[in-house]
Amino acid sequence: MRGQLPPTQVTLRLAQTVPTLRALTAGIEPAAWLFRPEAGEWSATEIICHLRDVDRRVHLPRLQSFLTEDEPFIPGVVADKWAIEHNYQAQDGPAALDALVAARAELLALLPEASDPIWARRGRHTFFGPTGFLELVCLVLEHDKIHIEQLQETLGLALSD
Repeated sequence: MRGQLPPTQVTLRLAQTVPTLRALTAGIEPAAWLFRPEAGEWSATEIICHLRDVDRRVHLPRLQSFLTEDEPFIPGVVADKWAIEHNYQAQDGPAALDALVAARAELLALLPEASDPIWARRGRHTFFGPTGFLELVCLVLEHDKIHIEQLQETLGLALSD
């Protein structure tokens, strides 16, 4: 994986996702939560719901499998369709953020000390083939980064209207 960080750095950066999301969404009006920059683009509510559900339904189970299995098989998941299937746009953005806070706390609690050999444990991913615990945690961070940037752009447009 490109740009793989050491466990300590990954853990610290993952812990910053929630405060960053809280800061970006602090005090925004309900209309800004639901603003879509273009047809087919996600609103802030949809972005937060996506992050919440991916933590709950993808990241947590994947990391738990590394903690409980030798060489786990990690199934690939296409989560983008959940926005429509679960009608994210009709959900409460601030409540989804609160649920993401809880899911992320659970994820962070799974991460072992930097010296733990679990960070080097290997498994096999449907899409990526051979992969490791550290690589999957780095993918969580990369996923966060993509959607934080998306949220910044969406809110920038929403607030400039």
